[in-house]
Amino acid sequence: MNVPRFIRRLFRAPYDSLRHYGVVAEGALYRCGQPRPAELAGLIEHLSLRTVVSLRGARDVDDPDGWEQAERAVCHSRNVEFVTIPCNHKNPPTRAQVDEFLNLCRVPERRPVLVHCRLGQQRTLLFCALYRVHVAGLEPEVAEREMDELGFGAHKRRHRRLLEAYRLYARQPAAASSNS
Repeated sequence: MNVPRFIRRLFRAPYDSLRHYGVVAEGALYRCGQPRPAELAGLIEHLSLRTVVSLRGARDVDDPDGWEQAERAVCHSRNVEFVTIPCNHKNPPTRAQVDEFLNLCRVPERRPVLVHCRLGQQRTLLFCALYRVHVAGLEPEVAEREMDELGFGAHKRRHRRLLEAYRLYARQPAAASSNS
């Protein structure tokens, strides 16, 4: 059942916190759910982050789920690049979005990178698995198994489009960056 967003907001907070925090590649890529501003500031300091990638859609300033302005402010105040690559289970990432993410992860001056969505499970794990395939050289099947063991939920019907996108992009060569 698809529940409207305004109703879902009544029962959940916009911040997942760091329950799903993980190291994808030490010094290069980290993942988590939506961090609170103070948690993000701590991660930036502790990990010396240079780029934060949000896979969530944009929010207006008056939106009760308006985490984005606070996140931008934390990044800006610490001279960290903030990048949004919005996608979701209904609108999986495009090839261009996947290439944008992989290319920024390849540029040493933009690392370490923190990537997150709201929970740090479906979208985040999909992008991390693609990183593991295209940057770290892991076999697509191994990365998919790892992604699911970390909580992706491949068996869930709702995640079918994301899983199909992963399988497609994991087997296609990633576009090379002109900045790497």
